[in-house]
Amino acid sequence: MTRPAARSPCSVPPNARTLELGTGSGVGLAWIVHGVGERTDVKVVSVEHDARLAETARHLAWLSWVTLIHGDGVDAVRGQTASWDLIFADAEGGKLEGLDWTIDALRAGASC
Repeated sequence: MTRPAARSPCSVPPNARTLELGTGSGVGLAWIVHGVGERTDVKVVSVEHDARLAETARHLAWLSWVTLIHGDGVDAVRGQTASWDLIFADAEGGKLEGLDWTIDALRAGASC
């Protein structure tokens, strides 16, 4: 039986860097954090373009290795060659616009 990537703590390598584009209300981010499990060797960064949503999500109880940023997804991946092990692109910026930068931002063997 296979498990979805967001639920498997083995989905990312040691000291992994995970980027979510489009925090929204934080539901997808919560799944990513849950999937990481008890690992503390990872860094998860989530970027939200909408200031109101970013502020709402920022007030939730995130673990110390989770960082929320108010900004544009495209800006988060532009020039970030081979910087991320996993990118969950759920925003226009970085998914519909700037997809090439999102792909370039992945390390070899990483997931998007």
